[in-house]
Amino acid sequence: MRTLFYEQSTKNPDKGPEDEPGMPHFQRADGRYIDYEPSEELFEVLPSMDEEELRGLGLQPWDDEHIVWLFPVEWFEHIPEGKEVWHAITEEWKEFNEEAHCKEARYGAMPFGIVLEGEEPPIRESSLVRIDE
Repeated sequence: MRTLFYEQSTKNPDKGPEDEPGMPHFQRADGRYIDYEPSEELFEVLPSMDEEELRGLGLQPWDDEHIVWLFPVEWFEHIPEGKEVWHAITEEWKEFNEEAHCKEARYGAMPFGIVLEGEEPPIRESSLVRIDE
């Protein structure tokens, strides 16, 4: 496994993200609580990591091909401002902005994260019908 860049968290390990006020949260299926704070350097190397490394860090796959990996909710305050992230719901790249992005999470993951290096994010076919005028 590669050398990772993180600092030990000062968070109370007895309190998970579900104890925080605000948006709804659901527990991670694996029961983990991510108790470290990722560095800016870690965000730069994430797309080149393999599946085992990403899971070990607490990221979760969004798609069946495991191309898009969602950030754990515990990372919200540590995502660098302006970092380009893939938004899995709107299926577009966005610059991260703590005020514009909400801390909403499902099963411990936020709806945005990374796309593996050299891959294209999957785009679902829309069920909407375009009506040309």
